[in-house]
Amino acid sequence: MCQRWAGSFDSFLSDMGKRPSSRHSIDRKNNDGGYWCGKPECSECGPLKREPNCRWATMREQRRNACTNHFLVYKAERLILEDWATRVGLESSLLYNRIRRGWSVADALETPSGEMRRSIAKKKCEHCGEMFSCTGSGNAANRRFCSTHCRCCAYDPNRPSVIPPKASEAAIAILRETDNPAVMKGDERLLHMIAERCGWKHDGPKTSLRVLNALSKSPGQLIPSKVVRNDGQTVRVFALPECAG
Repeated sequence: MCQRWAGSFDSFLSDMGKRPSSRHSIDRKNNDGGYWCGKPECSECGPLKREPNCRWATMREQRRNACTNHFLVYKAERLILEDWATRVGLESSLLYNRIRRGWSVADALETPSGEMRRSIAKKKCEHCGEMFSCTGSGNAANRRFCSTHCRCCAYDPNRPSVIPPKASEAAIAILRETDNPAVMKGDERLLHMIAERCGWKHDGPKTSLRVLNALSKSPGQLIPSKVVRNDGQTVRVFALPECAG
């Protein structure tokens, strides 16, 4: 507190006036400054030509003036996160979580509550150069590598840098090597061979399911179809292009 206010409560009262309400308290306009009156007659503020740095403010107004506020810039306008949330009609917690998960400011502000992001953020893996999605929770937006394999290769020079093939590529190679026209649910031996070629850890039935799910999402040159087995169960089949039909 400056000398003028520290030495006289009457000087403080004449400069600041009475508290407007019980919800108001003293707030510094500039958080890096002190409680300064800014008066020329003040023995401390006068010689230093300080500006008045105090005001009466509610807790809501003071939160907006905190140094920990998260500012967002959108269309050349800079506001704190809470003000943007109020303007676009979103909960501030939702907007904060979107930004934390790696959403762009435009997507976070323009996407209505309850809807998925319009664009998916992607990055280039620093090891293999492949593009990968960097969406998700936590530190997903700060990921540098597309997979654990690439991350380990980047930090361990002695680790083999050969990138495991995709499930579809591994499946085609295994089917041709074993003279099998297709692979389906129940072909545990083939499914485990494909998983091993991909560099995946063997985990029983979960490994087979992982391979089938990967082939469903990205079959590559394989021809996907469904067949009904003798037991009446419908299963997914992935056939080589030369053996399809």
